[in-house]
Amino acid sequence: MNPQKVIMTSRDLAKGKEAAGEIPTRLTREIWELDLANFDDTVKFARRANEQLDRLDIVIFSAAMLIKVALSINVYTVTEDGYETSWVYRTRRWVP
Repeated sequence: MNPQKVIMTSRDLAKGKEAAGEIPTRLTREIWELDLANFDDTVKFARRANEQLDRLDIVIFSAAMLIKVALSINVYTVTEDGYETSWVYRTRRWVP
């Protein structure tokens, strides 16, 4: 792979830009708005990626959120669209 840029996503663009500034890299960084708990946002992101990117090599999901939720007990939440988000709890067994 010869990556040319990193695309970070955030529900809050200002916070995303702040976080991007803290990551040292020689690559171009772009911040795209994305709320993974919002199905429409996810669809918009996918369409934008298909239109603007030649390829997508790696996807890294929000590990901080995963660990936070995975360490919780009896977590059950749903998005505004009605999708269950508590599935991440099942990954608890993989967290040391």
